[in-house]
Amino acid sequence: MASRTKAQNIPGGFHGSRYPIARVIVAVFFLILIAVVGSMLLRQNATYQRVAERADELVQLEREAVAENDQANGLKSIVGSDEYIEQVARDQLGLVKPGETVYKSEG
Repeated sequence: MASRTKAQNIPGGFHGSRYPIARVIVAVFFLILIAVVGSMLLRQNATYQRVAERADELVQLEREAVAENDQANGLKSIVGSDEYIEQVARDQLGLVKPGETVYKSEG
């Protein structure tokens, strides 16, 4: 019982029934604080997820653009060559060299 009397004698303390409203107010304040912080964390997590998904999309688009650029640079290096011109003439224009015979098969 000695400890109980000491606790009641502490000035400004919330012990006993001297400040029941103050205890309720402090408890409500901390509950509201926890709710606000929790809400902020949930919104921050949702925003982070959206940003991470968009970053993944952009990385994929970058990879596709790099591959397309490499393909274009490769095509650029052979466009003026005689082999490329011959290939285009045969494939797209249907031309043949003198003395060649074209065989077409159905199917």
